[in-house]
This record gives sequence, C-alpha cells and structure tokens, in this order.
Amino acid sequence: MQMVLSNYVITLGYLFALVIILGLALPIYAWIANKILGEVDLLKEIRKKNLAAGILLSALVIGAALIIGFAI
Repeated sequence: MQMVLSNYVITLGYLFALVIILGLALPIYAWIANKILGEVDLLKEIRKKNLAAGILLSALVIGAALIIGFAI
C-alpha cells in the first residue's frame, strides 16, 4: 500500500514539473512560431478566431508536451 502511494506522489511530481515547464515554454514556442511564419502574427490570428492558427498552435503545444514528457 505504501509503495502504491509513493508511486502516486512521484507521478504527481512529474505532472507538476511538466505543467511548470510547459507554462514557461509556451511563450517561447509562440515566439519561435511567429519568427518562422514571418508576417503572420499567430496570437493575433487566434484572437480573430482563425481556426488554422489555433490548430497550428495546439499542434506545437502537443508536440512540446510529448517531447518534454518523454524527456522527464
């Protein structure tokens, strides 16, 4: 029973670490995407309800989560 509880605590620690790292990395990913796209401001397009820009940013976030999650 104690081993199961310690595994839950370790898993929650990994989860919190992932959330903090992604929270810090998301603005960096948005900045990189804006530099790659050039004239298109990704965050402004999302505010204008552009579905393609939202899908692109969500793909970046999911990709970053997978990379960081596997690294931890």
